[in-house]
Amino acid sequence: MYNSTLRATVDPLLTAQGDSQFSWSNALGVSVSPGAIIGPSGALNGARIQAVSNPNILAQYLEAPCDDPVYLIAAKQGSGPNTANWFGMYNAMRAENTTFGNVDYATGATTVHPISKGGTLTATADKNGYWLIVTRPPAGAVKAGEHIYVYAGFTGGSTPVGDFAYVCNARVMNPASLKSGFNLSRQEKFAIGGAVLAWLLRR
Repeated sequence: MYNSTLRATVDPLLTAQGDSQFSWSNALGVSVSPGAIIGPSGALNGARIQAVSNPNILAQYLEAPCDDPVYLIAAKQGSGPNTANWFGMYNAMRAENTTFGNVDYATGATTVHPISKGGTLTATADKNGYWLIVTRPPAGAVKAGEHIYVYAGFTGGSTPVGDFAYVCNARVMNPASLKSGFNLSRQEKFAIGGAVLAWLLRR
């Protein structure tokens, strides 16, 4: 699931709250088209992610802002209910597949892959056809400051060229901040330090 040779930088797409920021620092065999479709809030901030060659990976390398952080992202079906539908977290410092799984975009059903150390992957219906996907590592799998990768749609396999999905509003956060009923489309409008929380894809 992890490829240590990938260090290609693409345009910044996503931002995480706290100490870590997203820039989709690892991309291989995947094209990213920001502003391709409306997101959960109705803003034009959904990115189309599409396989253009094999293997294909779309990931972000960052420093964990806390122990066992959760990874959230809004995702929507593109070319099919079971394409570009893998998500996960990898602990680079421990060389462990923390939590990996897939989502059925038609039903929201999730499956955690047996290569995972543990944890859970859940999908909750959001607005405009999106699913709020939450990846939770097992207890003790990640310590604050450890380097991790989080994945969107493509995790290193060989996906047919042309397969695509839509994603937006990703963040890595302290699980204590994740409350029941958390909604990314509502959270897009929150302000931190007087500025709108920069989850929206940069245009």
